[in-house]
Amino acid sequence: MTRDQLNALGFSAIFILFAGFLTSRFIYSVGLLLACIHIVLNYKVAVKINKEWWMRAIWLAILVVLFADFYHGNFTFNAVISKLPLAAIPLFVFSFKPDRINVSRINFLILAFLSIATLYSLMNYGFNFHEINENYSKAKVMKVLSYGDHIRISWLIAASILLAIYEWTKTTDTYIKKWMIAYAMFQILFLHILGAKTGLLVLYAILLSVVIYFVLLQKAYRLIWAVLLLLAIPILAFKTLPSFQNRLGYVMYDYHIYKAEEYVPGMSDGMRYFSIKGGIDVFKQNMWTGVGFTNMNQAMDKWYSTKMPQIVHSEYIFPSSQILIYAIGGGILGLMAILAVLLFPFFNKSLRTSWVFLAFYPVSISTFLFETHLEGQLPIFACSFLFSWIIYISYNLKQDYKDEEI
Repeated sequence: MTRDQLNALGFSAIFILFAGFLTSRFIYSVGLLLACIHIVLNYKVAVKINKEWWMRAIWLAILVVLFADFYHGNFTFNAVISKLPLAAIPLFVFSFKPDRINVSRINFLILAFLSIATLYSLMNYGFNFHEINENYSKAKVMKVLSYGDHIRISWLIAASILLAIYEWTKTTDTYIKKWMIAYAMFQILFLHILGAKTGLLVLYAILLSVVIYFVLLQKAYRLIWAVLLLLAIPILAFKTLPSFQNRLGYVMYDYHIYKAEEYVPGMSDGMRYFSIKGGIDVFKQNMWTGVGFTNMNQAMDKWYSTKMPQIVHSEYIFPSSQILIYAIGGGILGLMAILAVLLFPFFNKSLRTSWVFLAFYPVSISTFLFETHLEGQLPIFACSFLFSWIIYISYNLKQDYKDEEI
């Protein structure tokens, strides 16, 4: 198969993967199949990539699910198969190896899909303005695509703003520069209307990192004004956006409730807090071997019924921490596996000195402390593709997109 044909297949896979992520698990599965076909057709490069230490860490994170469940006598293939895209997506991205021009094309494709997602939510918001604003004071948010997964949507949008800034720095076309600025401002506004905490956290970390990097390249005193401008954004959003104001109001109300160790039905962050607290207790009791990933529901149900009997069963949730899930499921080995996956990129010198990587990656891995990015096929795609794509761009930003090992 020629390089042009492989590129066409790679573009098709990414297009269908994002279309499926936003609209349909079936369509997503078709995109994943195309990505796997691309890996097979480009197997020589894929085999080479598979020998890298960071890929071995990813395989360990997949296999630890198999080992833990097998050890505890409750092994199911579904638990392991669901994690395979963790390896398939980075293998696809790094074996695809798009050059600078194709990277831009893919970035613009991503920006286009996320613009559609944003417009869908804003149109629904406009048609149901008062009802949705009222719901924001009751732990609810506006409709979003990807089956209502506002966490991953907001995370992707925040990352897409970084991609827009990256493209702004790489082009001399005034028209494209203006579009990238417009896109970034549009999505910054939307993220404040949406009010998803994870997206806003990643957004502000990205903006602060970019501001510090570019200001220090010129005149350091401008940093003060730039930081003041960043601080002004949430204040202006609070004063002008009803959804953002109601969202912050509910977050503070929720915080005071669970801080006092009290439970009120329908709590959002409160249930996350209690799930993490319970998960830590379960991990301490099963530190060395874990409880198995398939058995985790039973272990958490027992903790809730014993320690927090006032919580109704319908509100029981998994520990709201991906790191904690691996620690509970696989014990110390599971904890080491997930930490290896998250921390290995820092051992690459080119990544440690890349402004794109430093703006996105540290804050994104911090969200694994309170989010579950690897539970479910669509969240796994969002996580594995985002990490793979940002790392690929960050590394090749300094290597001028030469065919070198990552």
